[in-house]
Amino acid sequence: MSARAFIAVGSNIDAERNVTAALELLGRHVRIVAVSRFYQTPALGAPGSPDFLNGVVEIETELEPLELKRLVLLAVESELGRERGGGDLLALGVFQHLGQSFQNLLFAFACHISSPIEF
Repeated sequence: MSARAFIAVGSNIDAERNVTAALELLGRHVRIVAVSRFYQTPALGAPGSPDFLNGVVEIETELEPLELKRLVLLAVESELGRERGGGDLLALGVFQHLGQSFQNLLFAFACHISSPIEF
């Protein structure tokens, strides 16, 4: 049975290119229903770091939340070169799936939102 899920998308390293590539790759694995505006936000707790580009993607998937994270989101991050513990080349996280809230919503998305960026 297909379920709706919302994916937080964020990057602060070559952000426009990485976000665009992430959306393209994500669309190969799940059906993208809608894409929010993207917002440029300062990197919290990291003075001098590049700003983040953050947004949300609504998808439809047959996968359970942990399967979605492991089989799709981590694969997309890896394909784009993200190394855990390194910079935030790209971060993808499930923050709502079948009405369940998750704690891994990107904190930067909720704080210090400035101007939207259109793709």
